Amino acid sequence: MKTLYNLAAIIVFISTFVMLSCGKNGANKKNPASGPPLFEQISEKQSGISFSNLIKETKENNYMNFNYLYMSGGAGIGDFNLDGLPDVYFAAAQGSNKLYINKGNFQFEDITEKAGVSAANGSKTGVAIADVNADGYPDIYVCLSGTNPADRVNKLFINNKNLTFTERAAEFGLDNNCSSTQANFFDFDLDGDLDMYLVNHPSDFSTVSKVYVKEVDGKLQRIIGSDDEYSSDRLYRNDGNKFVDISKQAGINNRAFGLSATTLDANYDGYPDLYIANDYIEPDQLFINNGNGTFTDHINDYFRHMPAASMGADLADINNDGLLDLFVLDMAYPNNFRDKTNATAMMNERYYSLVQYGYGEQISRNMLQVNNGNGTYSEMACLSGIEATEWSWAPLMVDFDSDGWNDIFISNGFRTEVQNLDFVTFVIDSTMRADGGKFRDTLGHIKSVPRYPISNFVYRNKGDLSFEDVTEDWGFGEKTYSNSAVYADLDNDGDQDIIVIRSNGPAGVFCNKSVERNKGNYLQIKLDGASQNPGGVCSTVKVTAGNQILVQYTNPIRGFISTSTDILQFGLGKEPAANVQIQWPDGKVQTLENVPANQRITLKHTDAVNGPPILEKPGQDQTLFSDVSKQSGLNVKHKENSYFDFDRERLLPHKYSNQGPALAVGDINGDGLDDLYIGGSFTSKRYLCIQGSNGRFSVQSEMFTQDSLREDTGAAFFDADGDKDLDLYVVSGGNEAKINSPVYQDRLYLNDGKGKFALATDKLPKGTESGSCVTPYDYDNDGDLDLFVGGRVVPGNFPNPPFSFVLQNNNGNFSIATGQVAPELREIGMVTDIIFADLNKDGQDEMIVCGEWMAIEVFKKQGKQFVKATADFGLDKASGWWNTIVAADFDGDGDLDLVAGNEGLNTRYHASAEEPMCLYAKDFDQNGSIDPLLCWFEDGVCYPVALHDPIIKQLPELKKRFLRFDAYAKASIEDIYPKDVLQTAIHLEATELRSCYFENNNGKFIAKPLPVQAQTSPVKGIIVYDFDGNGTLDLFLAGNDYGPAVEINRYDAGNGTLLSGDGKGNFTAVANRDCGFWASREVRHLASIRMAGQKTGVVVVNNNSEPQLFYVNPAIK
Repeated sequence: MKTLYNLAAIIVFISTFVMLSCGKNGANKKNPASGPPLFEQISEKQSGISFSNLIKETKENNYMNFNYLYMSGGAGIGDFNLDGLPDVYFAAAQGSNKLYINKGNFQFEDITEKAGVSAANGSKTGVAIADVNADGYPDIYVCLSGTNPADRVNKLFINNKNLTFTERAAEFGLDNNCSSTQANFFDFDLDGDLDMYLVNHPSDFSTVSKVYVKEVDGKLQRIIGSDDEYSSDRLYRNDGNKFVDISKQAGINNRAFGLSATTLDANYDGYPDLYIANDYIEPDQLFINNGNGTFTDHINDYFRHMPAASMGADLADINNDGLLDLFVLDMAYPNNFRDKTNATAMMNERYYSLVQYGYGEQISRNMLQVNNGNGTYSEMACLSGIEATEWSWAPLMVDFDSDGWNDIFISNGFRTEVQNLDFVTFVIDSTMRADGGKFRDTLGHIKSVPRYPISNFVYRNKGDLSFEDVTEDWGFGEKTYSNSAVYADLDNDGDQDIIVIRSNGPAGVFCNKSVERNKGNYLQIKLDGASQNPGGVCSTVKVTAGNQILVQYTNPIRGFISTSTDILQFGLGKEPAANVQIQWPDGKVQTLENVPANQRITLKHTDAVNGPPILEKPGQDQTLFSDVSKQSGLNVKHKENSYFDFDRERLLPHKYSNQGPALAVGDINGDGLDDLYIGGSFTSKRYLCIQGSNGRFSVQSEMFTQDSLREDTGAAFFDADGDKDLDLYVVSGGNEAKINSPVYQDRLYLNDGKGKFALATDKLPKGTESGSCVTPYDYDNDGDLDLFVGGRVVPGNFPNPPFSFVLQNNNGNFSIATGQVAPELREIGMVTDIIFADLNKDGQDEMIVCGEWMAIEVFKKQGKQFVKATADFGLDKASGWWNTIVAADFDGDGDLDLVAGNEGLNTRYHASAEEPMCLYAKDFDQNGSIDPLLCWFEDGVCYPVALHDPIIKQLPELKKRFLRFDAYAKASIEDIYPKDVLQTAIHLEATELRSCYFENNNGKFIAKPLPVQAQTSPVKGIIVYDFDGNGTLDLFLAGNDYGPAVEINRYDAGNGTLLSGDGKGNFTAVANRDCGFWASREVRHLASIRMAGQKTGVVVVNNNSEPQLFYVNPAIK
């Protein structure tokens, strides 16, 4: 929960925030209700629940001196009298907590005073419902927060079994007086009883963005841990009726502003681990349970990036692959106006500094971490359309409509618009100036802060890694200020109802009508656990219904500072029955077969037996690919030089200096085995890797030393001089040097026939284009290979088109022949790939060119020239950010189809023919440099992507017209520059961001998006091969890109995607854990290679990392 108040926070804000807006325009629009809502709000009069989380601010106790005041007030569900009906306990930020006993039919009775659980003093936060003393009755643990230790002693209410409770926190050793957010009870040491993890936070909010570093070996590194006893989280071991603080010996020590703790078994070893969601600058933590009473933070080993201000979290399987995924909330705004008038962005420079110090890759938005099954997660909130849901608190993932897929409820809202940029920039600034740097009238100032109530968000799972916004359709359109929320089957009708806790408003009670409307079948499961863990916390339950596998990891403490029901809900869709398996925390298992739907069953630990785990640990079976990287001899590493493109061109969409390394494959010494050239970056080595008869490579680099000041982006082995051996052409690219620099000169290396290469200094014309690729092709049929070279970018002048060119081979001497051979190629655009294929079966190859902001351009041979004929092939409409392209007959009809790699869908951008991504560029302010304005559409209006401050820095002339953020947020691109000015600018569009299969239908191509698994990241390389040996062509695609501007977020979700082809143009994704191929780094090129022993290999080259080599095992299908 990053906020901007108190003087220190304001100063941090001014220096830290505001860069780019990346709203996925319209992706989170709330669809209007299409009929009676799925949920019906129950009135206070009917339910008897009158709880309202009232917060009255005083001069001594207000938001400005305690930033977490508004987030108080959790809730907990528990059957406190064991009558089979879920009761509810509310924690109040101020005043009395409330306990309501469920009387049935959505009628509740307030028994707070009789029960003795009011805890009226102090600011209450989290509620944990757990059977702490293991007597079969749920108890209540309440966290408190605040500035005074005496007022924040946590409470433990032990259930007396008669609807009264006794506060016994001190007796149990749990009377912690830190500022606490949430407690989570779980059996960390698997001794049978429940231990407790306590999430705490510092009380001094002036340090929220302070960087704690120390110098180690000349570099600054983050200091982990804190000496402040009140700041760190705590771990308590249950030693019977007493809990013992073992935090230090367990390795639990942090200084974070922690907001939630979620239990999960991240490494499948049976021991529960912990995901800690931390606010402000300290990164989230993944505490892996070492099984010996200690934990180690492995957040960066499992997650590739994380939220910057994490709040609530929940664990569920969102794609029904039997693996549990994690959803963590942050703050991000779902539309243009909200995004540009509120601050969540981080400046590029600070972001990269924090990464270097060890604070991790943190981005301000929601994160959906999809479990890959190999101990890593891929973040896919943008792909799923759930990345931006305002100021969000509690995510609850459960199947609300019983269709077999887990849906998502998100509570959100904040009482004051403390991130409103006009208010922060102008009102606060003027107030502080007038008050001498302090707020004299604190309460008056708080009242002046803008208000913006917002509805909660509800998403229905569509079953394809995407979600539909059903907020209005399901009855949650009311605009309020919500923070915590819980779910439970309050009326025992078979579906999960929702209770929402609101700030300064009555709690919302929502009745789910799924069962009444026959939405789908269901199965509810109650656990009767071992004697010291009656609820079976941290058990794994697997339900198989038809071809669907549904898995849950049990712990009702979830979401944000709250506890939902401990009854497990499984939607079965149309399936009438299911098989059920459970694995209890002690490893015992039980199986029930053909359990009829639409009932609640109880699984008892006493019925379990010893047996194998119900979920296999991934990666144990033999797979189609074998990773032989460590045995390959490819002991090299591409080292990307440090260069920050945005310093020179602040409005670039992504970096262009990190496009290497290049890869070339060929048999350079005539032994029948493929060898490799792996390019380098500025100042780093490039490598010649020669394969031996044992399949290992020997590495040489000395012959390329003189060319280290180059960025190798493309390369090809080919016979340049007709001596029957393979020479090497290397494309120089990048963006580091100025335009027309000699460092962009391409190179030709001649082979002496034995694999030794020498630079040919006089065989190529002088060239200073920053290029991307090279394709040898004998266009003039004279028996030697000519070269087609793609231009990538004009350094410092994005998006001006660079020169692409044709080099004619004249007995080993090359000359530019673009004007004679392909004049339209010269400035075709920012090219990324060039191939040749006969697309219309006329016996002549077409030239196919793809690139950024380009269509898939096709050039047809007419006489001695290639002439653009894109429209003739039906490819002129699909403009995109294409990275690579291949041709093959995928549908078995005798002609060649195309597959092209694009940006993908896991991005905050979106594009369509009606609402494309747009780019306008010219020297708008006539200062001698080009100004690129990236734009996107929302509701038919085209807006610039850049936030207020970056565009003003780029174009100072706009400051007078758009002094205030509100005015700029309302401005379309045509409000900023009129049509007549825009008409003189470069205007580029991208209508398609998906990677696509283009089916050749008698010379006309029909675009078909590849499966969603191929859309998780940009595709940079594609291999066509029959990997599974079934006689049909498959595809392997890989990519990722860490170069986008910070708020765009680096693209790192890809692991490589194997698409199995059926020979009819259809493709099915094979999970990485099933095929054994993991290309999870920043992939630049892929290639299949001939290996010793008649094996086929796949080589992957990665930016700023080592190459990878895999063997194909065709017998494994």
